[in-house]
Amino acid sequence: MKFLKTLELHGNKKLATIESYSFIGLKLSILEINKAKLKVLNAQTFSGLNVQNLDISENDIESISAFAFDNLSVEFLNVNKNPIKEFNSDVFVGIKDLKSLQTPSFRLCCIKPVDLSEENCLPHKNEFSSCEDLMRNTTLQALLWTICILSIVGNILSMLYRVVFDSKRLKLGYGIFVTNLSAADLLMGIYLLIIAVADKMFRNRYIEVDDYWRKSTWCMIAGVLSTISSEMSVVLICCITIDRILVIKFPLGTLRFKPFSASVTVAVSWLFACIIAFIPLSGINYFGTAFYGRSPVCLALPLTREKTPGWQYSVVIFIGLNFILFLLIALGQLLIFLEIKKQSKQKRRMNVARTNDLTVARNLLLLVLTDFLCWFPIGCMGIMALRDKYVPEDVYAWTAILILPINSAMNPFLYTFSTIFGKMKLNPDVDEQVRVDLGKEIATAAVLDTLPYFMARRLKRGTRIISLQDHLHGGTMTQWEKLCVAYQLAECLSCLHSNDLALKKITTSSILLRLNLLTNSVAMIQLQRPTSGKSRVSRAENVYQFGCVVEQLFS
Repeated sequence: MKFLKTLELHGNKKLATIESYSFIGLKLSILEINKAKLKVLNAQTFSGLNVQNLDISENDIESISAFAFDNLSVEFLNVNKNPIKEFNSDVFVGIKDLKSLQTPSFRLCCIKPVDLSEENCLPHKNEFSSCEDLMRNTTLQALLWTICILSIVGNILSMLYRVVFDSKRLKLGYGIFVTNLSAADLLMGIYLLIIAVADKMFRNRYIEVDDYWRKSTWCMIAGVLSTISSEMSVVLICCITIDRILVIKFPLGTLRFKPFSASVTVAVSWLFACIIAFIPLSGINYFGTAFYGRSPVCLALPLTREKTPGWQYSVVIFIGLNFILFLLIALGQLLIFLEIKKQSKQKRRMNVARTNDLTVARNLLLLVLTDFLCWFPIGCMGIMALRDKYVPEDVYAWTAILILPINSAMNPFLYTFSTIFGKMKLNPDVDEQVRVDLGKEIATAAVLDTLPYFMARRLKRGTRIISLQDHLHGGTMTQWEKLCVAYQLAECLSCLHSNDLALKKITTSSILLRLNLLTNSVAMIQLQRPTSGKSRVSRAENVYQFGCVVEQLFS
Protein backbone atom coordinates (compact mmCIF):
# COMPACT_ATOMS: atom_id res chain seq x y z
CA MET A 1 0.00 0.00 0.00
CA LYS A 2 2.63 2.47 -1.17
CA PHE A 3 0.33 5.43 -1.79
CA LEU A 4 -1.81 5.26 1.39
CA LYS A 5 -1.60 8.63 3.17
CA THR A 6 -4.48 8.53 5.68
CA LEU A 7 -5.58 5.52 7.72
CA GLU A 8 -8.61 5.90 9.99
CA LEU A 9 -9.65 3.00 12.20
CA HIS A 10 -12.07 5.19 14.13
CA GLY A 11 -14.55 3.28 16.30
CA ASN A 12 -13.27 -0.21 15.43
CA LYS A 13 -14.56 -2.06 18.50
CA LYS A 14 -12.89 -5.35 17.50
CA LEU A 15 -9.40 -3.90 17.37
CA ALA A 16 -7.85 -4.88 20.72
CA THR A 17 -4.15 -5.33 19.96
CA ILE A 18 -1.51 -4.25 17.42
CA GLU A 19 1.63 -6.29 16.97
CA SER A 20 5.06 -4.70 16.90
CA TYR A 21 6.28 -3.42 13.52
CA SER A 22 2.74 -3.61 12.08
CA PHE A 23 3.18 -0.41 10.04
CA ILE A 24 6.59 -1.06 8.52
CA GLY A 25 6.71 0.09 4.87
CA LEU A 26 3.73 2.46 5.03
CA LYS A 27 4.16 6.15 4.16
CA LEU A 28 1.23 7.55 6.15
CA SER A 29 0.65 11.21 7.01
CA ILE A 30 -2.29 10.63 9.38
CA LEU A 31 -3.04 7.58 11.49
CA GLU A 32 -6.18 7.55 13.65
CA ILE A 33 -7.03 4.58 15.87
CA ASN A 34 -9.36 6.28 18.35
CA LYS A 35 -12.48 4.95 20.08
CA ALA A 36 -11.33 1.37 19.51
CA LYS A 37 -10.60 -1.31 22.12
CA LEU A 38 -6.81 -1.19 22.34
CA LYS A 39 -5.63 -2.35 25.76
CA VAL A 40 -1.84 -2.55 25.48
CA LEU A 41 0.82 -0.75 23.43
CA ASN A 42 3.74 -3.05 22.77
CA ALA A 43 7.32 -2.02 22.10
CA GLN A 44 8.05 -0.82 18.55
CA THR A 45 4.33 -0.70 17.75
CA PHE A 46 4.68 2.29 15.41
CA SER A 47 8.27 1.69 14.32
CA GLY A 48 9.11 3.00 10.87
CA LEU A 49 6.27 5.50 10.60
CA ASN A 50 6.82 9.15 9.65
CA VAL A 51 3.43 10.80 10.27
CA GLN A 52 2.20 14.26 11.00
CA ASN A 53 -0.66 13.22 13.30
CA LEU A 54 -1.02 10.04 15.38
CA ASP A 55 -4.30 9.78 17.31
CA ILE A 56 -4.82 6.77 19.61
CA SER A 57 -7.14 8.55 22.06
CA GLU A 58 -10.31 7.16 23.68
CA ASN A 59 -9.21 3.53 23.75
CA ASP A 60 -8.94 1.18 26.74
CA ILE A 61 -5.14 1.35 26.97
CA GLU A 62 -4.07 0.45 30.51
CA SER A 63 -0.41 -0.43 29.89
CA ILE A 64 2.28 1.07 27.67
CA SER A 65 5.52 -0.87 27.24
CA ALA A 66 8.98 0.64 27.09
CA PHE A 67 10.00 1.87 23.63
CA ALA A 68 6.37 1.79 22.45
CA PHE A 69 7.06 4.85 20.26
CA ASP A 70 10.64 3.98 19.32
CA ASN A 71 11.68 4.80 15.75
CA LEU A 72 8.53 6.90 15.24
CA SER A 73 8.61 10.35 13.68
CA VAL A 74 5.47 12.33 14.59
CA GLU A 75 4.55 15.97 15.11
CA PHE A 76 1.22 15.62 16.97
CA LEU A 77 0.66 12.64 19.28
CA ASN A 78 -2.65 12.16 21.14
CA VAL A 79 -3.01 9.38 23.75
CA ASN A 80 -5.64 11.24 25.77
CA LYS A 81 -8.69 9.61 27.41
CA ASN A 82 -7.07 6.26 28.08
CA PRO A 83 -7.15 4.62 31.56
CA ILE A 84 -3.36 4.23 31.65
CA LYS A 85 -2.24 2.59 34.89
CA GLU A 86 1.13 1.09 34.01
CA PHE A 87 3.89 2.68 31.96
CA ASN A 88 7.64 2.61 31.78
CA SER A 89 9.91 5.61 32.02
CA ASP A 90 11.28 4.69 28.57
CA VAL A 91 7.92 4.96 26.80
CA PHE A 92 8.96 7.94 24.66
CA VAL A 93 12.56 6.90 24.06
CA GLY A 94 13.31 6.96 20.32
CA ILE A 95 10.47 9.26 19.27
CA LYS A 96 11.44 12.06 16.86
CA ASP A 97 10.20 15.50 15.76
CA LEU A 98 7.47 15.66 18.45
CA LYS A 99 5.88 19.12 18.76
CA SER A 100 2.70 18.43 20.73
CA LEU A 101 1.72 15.66 23.17
CA GLN A 102 -1.72 15.12 24.72
CA THR A 103 -1.97 12.61 27.58
CA PRO A 104 -4.65 11.58 30.09
CA SER A 105 -2.46 12.63 33.03
CA PHE A 106 0.43 14.99 33.63
CA ARG A 107 2.31 11.92 34.89
CA LEU A 108 3.18 11.04 31.29
CA CYS A 109 4.47 14.58 30.75
CA CYS A 110 7.05 13.83 33.43
CA ILE A 111 8.70 11.34 31.06
CA LYS A 112 8.23 13.39 27.88
CA PRO A 113 11.09 13.78 25.40
CA VAL A 114 13.64 16.33 26.52
CA ASP A 115 13.26 18.44 23.38
CA LEU A 116 9.48 18.87 23.90
CA SER A 117 8.64 22.02 25.88
CA GLU A 118 6.51 21.72 28.99
CA GLU A 119 3.88 24.07 27.55
CA ASN A 120 3.23 21.68 24.64
CA CYS A 121 2.59 18.66 26.87
CA LEU A 122 -0.97 18.42 28.16
CA PRO A 123 -2.36 18.38 30.75
CA HIS A 124 -0.09 20.75 32.65
CA LYS A 125 0.96 19.83 36.17
CA ASN A 126 -1.69 20.52 38.80
CA GLU A 127 -1.76 23.30 41.38
CA PHE A 128 0.02 21.29 44.06
CA SER A 129 2.21 18.54 42.71
CA SER A 130 5.30 18.14 40.63
CA CYS A 131 6.66 15.00 39.03
CA GLU A 132 8.65 14.35 42.19
CA ASP A 133 6.54 15.60 45.11
CA LEU A 134 2.89 15.71 46.11
CA MET A 135 3.49 19.22 47.50
CA ARG A 136 5.92 20.83 45.09
CA ASN A 137 6.38 24.13 47.00
CA THR A 138 8.82 23.75 49.90
CA THR A 139 7.23 26.70 51.72
CA LEU A 140 3.83 24.99 51.53
CA GLN A 141 5.41 21.76 52.80
CA ALA A 142 6.68 23.60 55.89
CA LEU A 143 3.36 25.40 56.42
CA LEU A 144 1.48 22.13 56.05
CA TRP A 145 3.35 20.56 58.97
CA THR A 146 3.19 23.76 61.06
CA ILE A 147 -0.58 24.25 60.72
CA CYS A 148 -1.12 20.51 61.18
CA ILE A 149 0.77 20.41 64.51
CA LEU A 150 -0.80 23.64 65.80
CA SER A 151 -4.27 22.46 64.88
CA ILE A 152 -3.98 19.01 66.48
CA VAL A 153 -2.15 20.05 69.66
CA GLY A 154 -4.12 23.28 70.13
CA ASN A 155 -7.55 21.70 69.73
CA ILE A 156 -6.75 18.70 71.93
CA LEU A 157 -5.56 21.03 74.70
CA SER A 158 -8.62 23.23 74.19
CA MET A 159 -10.98 20.27 74.53
CA LEU A 160 -9.17 19.00 77.63
CA TYR A 161 -9.35 22.44 79.22
CA ARG A 162 -13.07 22.74 78.49
CA VAL A 163 -13.89 19.26 79.80
CA VAL A 164 -11.53 19.08 82.81
CA PHE A 165 -10.97 22.63 84.06
CA ASP A 166 -13.96 24.54 82.69
CA SER A 167 -16.68 21.89 82.78
CA LYS A 168 -19.10 24.26 84.53
CA ARG A 169 -19.51 26.17 81.27
CA LEU A 170 -20.62 22.98 79.52
CA LYS A 171 -23.94 23.72 81.22
CA LEU A 172 -24.25 26.66 78.82
CA GLY A 173 -25.03 26.46 75.13
CA TYR A 174 -21.91 28.54 74.41
CA GLY A 175 -19.63 26.03 76.16
CA ILE A 176 -21.10 23.10 74.24
CA PHE A 177 -20.72 24.90 70.92
CA VAL A 178 -17.10 25.95 71.53
CA THR A 179 -16.10 22.46 72.70
CA ASN A 180 -17.57 20.91 69.56
CA LEU A 181 -15.87 23.61 67.48
CA SER A 182 -12.56 22.34 68.85
CA ALA A 183 -13.55 18.78 67.87
CA ALA A 184 -14.41 19.93 64.33
CA ASP A 185 -11.12 21.82 64.01
CA LEU A 186 -9.26 18.75 65.28
CA LEU A 187 -10.61 16.83 62.26
CA MET A 188 -9.01 19.43 60.00
CA GLY A 189 -5.71 18.85 61.79
CA ILE A 190 -6.02 15.09 61.18
CA TYR A 191 -6.77 15.80 57.51
CA LEU A 192 -3.60 17.90 57.24
CA LEU A 193 -1.62 15.14 58.96
CA ILE A 194 -2.78 12.59 56.36
CA ILE A 195 -1.73 14.89 53.50
CA ALA A 196 1.60 15.72 55.17
CA VAL A 197 2.44 12.04 55.75
CA ALA A 198 1.50 11.16 52.16
CA ASP A 199 3.71 13.98 50.88
CA LYS A 200 6.61 12.65 52.97
CA MET A 201 6.08 9.02 51.88
CA PHE A 202 5.88 9.83 48.17
CA ARG A 203 8.75 12.34 48.12
CA ASN A 204 10.84 12.15 44.92
CA ARG A 205 8.55 9.52 43.37
CA TYR A 206 5.06 10.99 43.52
CA ILE A 207 4.43 10.67 39.79
CA GLU A 208 4.55 6.88 40.12
CA VAL A 209 1.72 6.77 42.67
CA ASP A 210 -0.44 9.75 41.66
CA ASP A 211 -3.34 7.64 40.34
CA TYR A 212 -3.07 5.15 43.23
CA TRP A 213 -3.06 7.95 45.83
CA ARG A 214 -6.07 9.83 44.43
CA LYS A 215 -8.19 6.68 44.37
CA SER A 216 -6.95 5.37 47.72
CA THR A 217 -8.98 4.96 50.90
CA TRP A 218 -6.71 7.43 52.73
CA CYS A 219 -7.42 10.16 50.20
CA MET A 220 -11.13 9.47 50.56
CA ILE A 221 -10.89 9.64 54.37
CA ALA A 222 -8.94 12.90 54.12
CA GLY A 223 -11.60 14.42 51.86
CA VAL A 224 -14.43 13.37 54.18
CA LEU A 225 -12.64 14.79 57.23
CA SER A 226 -11.96 18.14 55.53
CA THR A 227 -15.61 18.46 54.43
CA ILE A 228 -17.04 17.58 57.85
CA SER A 229 -14.60 19.91 59.60
CA SER A 230 -15.15 22.92 57.35
CA GLU A 231 -18.96 22.66 57.37
CA MET A 232 -19.17 22.01 61.11
CA SER A 233 -16.98 25.04 61.82
CA VAL A 234 -19.28 27.34 59.86
CA VAL A 235 -22.45 25.86 61.40
CA LEU A 236 -21.08 26.10 64.96
CA ILE A 237 -19.96 29.70 64.50
CA CYS A 238 -23.50 30.42 63.32
CA CYS A 239 -24.87 28.72 66.47
CA ILE A 240 -22.48 30.71 68.71
CA THR A 241 -23.67 33.93 67.06
CA ILE A 242 -27.35 33.04 67.61
CA ASP A 243 -26.62 32.09 71.22
CA ARG A 244 -25.03 35.48 71.93
CA ILE A 245 -27.90 37.31 70.22
CA LEU A 246 -30.38 35.62 72.57
CA VAL A 247 -28.25 36.52 75.60
CA ILE A 248 -27.92 40.15 74.53
CA LYS A 249 -31.52 40.68 73.42
CA PHE A 250 -33.22 38.64 76.16
CA PRO A 251 -30.97 38.66 79.26
CA LEU A 252 -33.72 37.25 81.50
CA GLY A 253 -35.69 35.50 78.78
CA THR A 254 -36.52 31.82 78.52
CA LEU A 255 -35.59 31.77 74.83
CA ARG A 256 -32.10 30.38 75.18
CA PHE A 257 -29.83 27.48 74.17
CA LYS A 258 -30.02 25.24 77.24
CA PRO A 259 -27.72 22.20 77.59
CA PHE A 260 -30.32 19.86 76.11
CA SER A 261 -31.32 22.06 73.16
CA ALA A 262 -27.66 22.92 72.46
CA SER A 263 -26.72 19.21 72.53
CA VAL A 264 -29.56 18.35 70.14
CA THR A 265 -28.50 21.19 67.81
CA VAL A 266 -24.90 19.95 67.83
CA ALA A 267 -25.94 16.33 67.20
CA VAL A 268 -28.13 17.35 64.25
CA SER A 269 -25.28 19.50 62.88
CA TRP A 270 -22.81 16.61 63.07
CA LEU A 271 -25.30 14.32 61.34
CA PHE A 272 -25.93 16.93 58.64
CA ALA A 273 -22.19 17.46 58.02
CA CYS A 274 -21.56 13.70 57.85
CA ILE A 275 -24.38 13.22 55.34
CA ILE A 276 -22.96 16.01 53.17
CA ALA A 277 -19.49 14.43 53.29
CA PHE A 278 -20.58 10.83 52.62
CA ILE A 279 -23.14 11.42 49.85
CA PRO A 280 -20.38 11.59 47.17
CA LEU A 281 -19.24 8.12 48.30
CA SER A 282 -22.69 6.58 47.85
CA GLY A 283 -21.80 5.10 44.46
CA ILE A 284 -24.00 7.43 42.43
CA ASN A 285 -22.62 7.77 38.89
CA TYR A 286 -22.99 11.54 39.07
CA PHE A 287 -19.99 11.79 41.43
CA GLY A 288 -17.69 9.59 39.37
CA THR A 289 -15.16 7.23 40.92
CA ALA A 290 -12.91 9.71 42.76
CA PHE A 291 -14.89 12.74 43.92
CA TYR A 292 -12.35 13.66 46.58
CA GLY A 293 -9.44 12.61 44.36
CA ARG A 294 -9.94 15.50 41.94
CA SER A 295 -6.82 17.06 43.45
CA PRO A 296 -3.74 15.53 45.14
CA VAL A 297 -4.77 17.14 48.46
CA CYS A 298 -8.18 15.40 48.29
CA LEU A 299 -10.29 18.57 48.52
CA ALA A 300 -13.67 18.92 46.84
CA LEU A 301 -13.54 22.72 46.66
CA PRO A 302 -14.80 24.00 43.25
CA LEU A 303 -11.96 26.47 42.72
CA THR A 304 -10.75 25.46 39.25
CA ARG A 305 -12.30 25.85 35.81
CA GLU A 306 -12.16 22.09 35.29
CA LYS A 307 -15.69 20.67 35.49
CA THR A 308 -15.07 17.28 37.11
CA PRO A 309 -17.93 14.91 38.01
CA GLY A 310 -19.99 16.30 40.89
CA TRP A 311 -18.76 19.89 40.56
CA GLN A 312 -22.31 21.26 40.87
CA TYR A 313 -22.67 19.52 44.25
CA SER A 314 -19.45 21.17 45.43
CA VAL A 315 -20.72 24.57 44.31
CA VAL A 316 -24.02 24.14 46.17
CA ILE A 317 -22.33 23.05 49.41
CA PHE A 318 -19.10 25.04 49.60
CA ILE A 319 -20.36 28.23 47.95
CA GLY A 320 -24.17 28.25 48.20
CA LEU A 321 -24.68 26.79 51.68
CA ASN A 322 -21.70 28.56 53.21
CA PHE A 323 -22.81 31.85 51.68
CA ILE A 324 -26.24 31.49 53.35
CA LEU A 325 -24.68 30.59 56.70
CA PHE A 326 -22.27 33.50 56.59
CA LEU A 327 -25.13 35.78 55.61
CA LEU A 328 -26.93 34.68 58.79
CA ILE A 329 -23.73 35.15 60.80
CA ALA A 330 -23.21 38.62 59.35
CA LEU A 331 -26.82 39.58 60.13
CA GLY A 332 -26.45 38.26 63.67
CA GLN A 333 -23.21 40.09 64.25
CA LEU A 334 -24.82 43.30 62.95
CA LEU A 335 -27.65 42.91 65.47
CA ILE A 336 -25.09 42.34 68.24
CA PHE A 337 -23.10 45.39 67.15
CA LEU A 338 -26.22 47.60 67.13
CA GLU A 339 -27.26 46.29 70.56
CA ILE A 340 -23.78 46.93 71.99
CA LYS A 341 -23.77 50.44 70.54
CA LYS A 342 -27.24 51.09 71.94
CA GLN A 343 -26.52 49.78 75.42
CA SER A 344 -23.02 51.26 75.73
CA LYS A 345 -24.76 54.59 76.29
CA GLN A 346 -26.51 53.06 79.30
CA LYS A 347 -23.36 51.46 80.70
CA ARG A 348 -23.56 53.27 84.02
CA ARG A 349 -26.95 51.74 84.69
CA MET A 350 -25.89 48.18 83.76
CA ASN A 351 -24.85 45.58 86.30
CA VAL A 352 -21.62 43.55 86.10
CA ALA A 353 -23.26 40.50 84.48
CA ARG A 354 -24.80 42.59 81.74
CA THR A 355 -21.51 44.34 81.06
CA ASN A 356 -19.78 40.95 80.77
CA ASP A 357 -22.38 39.77 78.23
CA LEU A 358 -21.66 42.79 76.04
CA THR A 359 -17.89 42.34 76.36
CA VAL A 360 -18.06 38.69 75.28
CA ALA A 361 -20.32 39.58 72.34
CA ARG A 362 -18.01 42.42 71.24
CA ASN A 363 -14.94 40.18 71.30
CA LEU A 364 -16.78 37.53 69.30
CA LEU A 365 -17.26 40.11 66.56
CA LEU A 366 -13.51 40.06 66.00
CA LEU A 367 -13.31 36.27 65.95
CA VAL A 368 -16.14 35.84 63.48
CA LEU A 369 -14.43 38.43 61.28
CA THR A 370 -11.33 36.21 61.09
CA ASP A 371 -13.46 33.26 59.95
CA PHE A 372 -15.12 35.44 57.36
CA LEU A 373 -11.76 36.62 56.02
CA CYS A 374 -10.75 32.98 55.54
CA TRP A 375 -13.90 31.90 53.71
CA PHE A 376 -14.51 35.05 51.68
CA PRO A 377 -11.61 34.50 49.23
CA ILE A 378 -12.68 30.87 48.80
CA GLY A 379 -16.18 32.00 47.82
CA CYS A 380 -14.76 34.61 45.43
CA MET A 381 -12.50 32.07 43.72
CA GLY A 382 -15.40 29.62 43.44
CA ILE A 383 -17.53 32.27 41.71
CA MET A 384 -14.62 33.15 39.39
CA ALA A 385 -14.22 29.47 38.50
CA LEU A 386 -17.95 29.23 37.70
CA ARG A 387 -17.54 32.14 35.28
CA ASP A 388 -14.48 30.46 33.69
CA LYS A 389 -12.12 33.10 35.01
CA TYR A 390 -8.50 32.05 35.43
CA VAL A 391 -7.25 31.58 38.98
CA PRO A 392 -3.44 31.26 39.21
CA GLU A 393 -2.29 27.81 40.28
CA ASP A 394 -0.28 29.12 43.23
CA VAL A 395 -3.32 31.00 44.58
CA TYR A 396 -5.33 27.76 44.60
CA ALA A 397 -2.53 25.92 46.38
CA TRP A 398 -2.08 28.60 49.04
CA THR A 399 -5.85 28.72 49.57
CA ALA A 400 -6.17 24.99 50.15
CA ILE A 401 -3.13 24.63 52.42
CA LEU A 402 -3.08 27.95 54.26
CA ILE A 403 -6.33 29.95 54.05
CA LEU A 404 -8.84 27.10 54.51
CA PRO A 405 -7.25 25.27 57.48
CA ILE A 406 -5.64 28.26 59.22
CA ASN A 407 -8.80 28.84 61.26
CA SER A 408 -8.54 25.36 62.71
CA ALA A 409 -5.14 26.29 64.13
CA MET A 410 -6.20 29.78 65.23
CA ASN A 411 -9.54 28.98 66.91
CA PRO A 412 -8.07 27.27 70.02
CA PHE A 413 -5.88 30.31 70.63
CA LEU A 414 -8.70 32.76 69.96
CA TYR A 415 -11.50 31.02 71.87
CA THR A 416 -9.63 29.26 74.69
CA PHE A 417 -6.00 30.21 75.26
CA SER A 418 -6.62 33.97 74.96
CA THR A 419 -9.17 33.57 77.74
CA ILE A 420 -6.88 31.45 79.93
CA PHE A 421 -4.07 33.99 79.77
CA GLY A 422 -6.44 36.92 80.21
CA LYS A 423 -5.82 38.51 76.83
CA MET A 424 -9.46 38.53 75.82
CA LYS A 425 -12.78 38.08 77.62
CA LEU A 426 -14.65 35.31 75.80
CA ASN A 427 -16.12 33.13 78.55
CA PRO A 428 -19.68 34.04 79.54
CA ASP A 429 -20.60 33.99 83.23
CA VAL A 430 -21.47 30.55 84.55
CA ASP A 431 -24.54 32.04 86.28
CA GLU A 432 -26.04 32.83 82.88
CA GLN A 433 -28.45 29.90 83.18
CA VAL A 434 -29.19 30.90 86.78
CA ARG A 435 -30.30 34.29 85.51
CA VAL A 436 -32.64 32.57 83.08
CA ASP A 437 -34.13 30.44 85.86
CA LEU A 438 -34.43 33.51 88.06
CA GLY A 439 -36.18 35.30 85.21
CA LYS A 440 -38.67 32.43 85.01
CA GLU A 441 -39.42 32.67 88.73
CA ILE A 442 -39.87 36.43 88.53
CA ALA A 443 -42.20 36.05 85.55
CA THR A 444 -44.20 33.30 87.26
CA ALA A 445 -44.50 35.31 90.47
CA ALA A 446 -45.68 38.35 88.50
CA VAL A 447 -48.41 36.29 86.84
CA LEU A 448 -49.53 34.71 90.11
CA ASP A 449 -49.76 38.11 91.77
CA THR A 450 -52.38 39.12 89.26
CA LEU A 451 -54.51 36.01 89.88
CA PRO A 452 -56.24 35.49 93.25
CA TYR A 453 -56.82 31.78 92.74
CA PHE A 454 -53.82 30.13 94.43
CA MET A 455 -53.17 28.60 97.84
CA ALA A 456 -50.75 31.32 98.90
CA ARG A 457 -53.66 33.68 99.50
CA ARG A 458 -54.73 34.08 103.12
CA LEU A 459 -58.27 33.20 104.09
CA LYS A 460 -60.51 36.01 105.20
CA ARG A 461 -62.49 35.71 108.39
CA GLY A 462 -65.85 34.04 107.97
CA THR A 463 -64.69 31.75 105.12
CA ARG A 464 -63.78 28.11 104.92
CA ILE A 465 -62.26 25.79 102.29
CA ILE A 466 -64.04 22.84 100.70
CA SER A 467 -63.39 20.83 97.51
CA LEU A 468 -65.69 21.32 94.56
CA GLN A 469 -66.44 17.60 94.58
CA ASP A 470 -67.69 17.64 98.18
CA HIS A 471 -69.71 20.79 97.60
CA LEU A 472 -71.39 19.25 94.56
CA HIS A 473 -72.30 16.14 96.53
CA GLY A 474 -73.86 18.35 99.19
CA GLY A 475 -76.40 19.49 96.62
CA THR A 476 -76.47 23.12 97.81
CA MET A 477 -74.63 24.66 94.81
CA THR A 478 -76.77 26.96 92.63
CA GLN A 479 -76.55 27.25 88.87
CA TRP A 480 -75.19 30.78 89.22
CA GLU A 481 -72.36 29.56 91.51
CA LYS A 482 -71.52 26.80 89.05
CA LEU A 483 -71.35 29.37 86.28
CA CYS A 484 -69.07 31.59 88.39
CA VAL A 485 -66.72 28.65 89.11
CA ALA A 486 -66.51 27.79 85.39
CA TYR A 487 -65.88 31.44 84.48
CA GLN A 488 -63.13 31.92 87.08
CA LEU A 489 -61.45 28.68 86.02
CA ALA A 490 -61.57 29.68 82.33
CA GLU A 491 -60.18 33.15 83.14
CA CYS A 492 -57.34 31.61 85.15
CA LEU A 493 -56.40 29.13 82.40
CA SER A 494 -56.41 31.86 79.76
CA CYS A 495 -53.94 33.95 81.76
CA LEU A 496 -51.70 31.00 82.61
CA HIS A 497 -51.53 29.65 79.04
CA SER A 498 -50.69 33.05 77.59
CA ASN A 499 -47.66 33.14 79.93
CA ASP A 500 -46.46 29.59 79.16
CA LEU A 501 -47.85 28.17 82.41
CA ALA A 502 -50.29 25.33 83.03
CA LEU A 503 -52.01 23.47 85.84
CA LYS A 504 -50.84 19.94 86.67
CA LYS A 505 -54.40 18.60 86.84
CA ILE A 506 -57.92 19.99 86.89
CA THR A 507 -60.56 17.83 88.59
CA THR A 508 -63.47 18.52 90.92
CA SER A 509 -61.34 17.21 93.80
CA SER A 510 -58.34 19.47 92.97
CA ILE A 511 -60.48 22.63 92.77
CA LEU A 512 -61.09 24.15 96.16
CA LEU A 513 -63.85 26.62 96.99
CA ARG A 514 -63.89 29.44 99.50
CA LEU A 515 -67.31 29.41 101.18
CA ASN A 516 -68.90 32.26 103.09
CA LEU A 517 -69.84 30.72 106.46
CA LEU A 518 -72.89 32.98 106.90
CA THR A 519 -74.47 32.40 103.49
CA ASN A 520 -72.75 29.11 102.55
CA SER A 521 -72.19 30.60 99.07
CA VAL A 522 -69.05 30.30 96.90
CA ALA A 523 -66.75 33.28 97.20
CA MET A 524 -63.78 32.20 95.01
CA ILE A 525 -61.97 29.12 93.72
CA GLN A 526 -58.45 28.11 94.81
CA LEU A 527 -56.03 26.09 92.66
CA GLN A 528 -52.68 24.36 92.96
CA ARG A 529 -49.53 26.23 91.89
CA PRO A 530 -48.98 26.10 88.08
CA THR A 531 -45.99 24.62 86.24
CA SER A 532 -44.30 25.35 82.92
CA GLY A 533 -46.79 24.99 80.07
CA LYS A 534 -44.72 25.61 76.93
CA SER A 535 -45.78 22.37 75.29
CA ARG A 536 -49.06 22.26 73.44
CA VAL A 537 -49.79 18.90 75.04
CA SER A 538 -49.99 20.31 78.59
CA ARG A 539 -52.22 23.20 77.48
CA ALA A 540 -54.46 20.89 75.46
CA GLU A 541 -54.74 18.58 78.48
CA ASN A 542 -55.82 21.53 80.61
CA VAL A 543 -58.54 22.44 78.12
CA TYR A 544 -59.79 18.84 78.03
CA GLN A 545 -59.84 18.61 81.84
CA PHE A 546 -61.65 21.95 82.00
CA GLY A 547 -64.32 20.53 79.70
CA CYS A 548 -64.71 17.46 81.95
CA VAL A 549 -65.16 19.69 85.03
CA VAL A 550 -67.79 21.82 83.28
CA GLU A 551 -69.61 18.66 82.21
CA GLN A 552 -69.71 17.44 85.82
CA LEU A 553 -70.88 20.84 87.03
CA PHE A 554 -73.91 20.99 84.79
CA SER A 555 -74.78 17.30 84.37
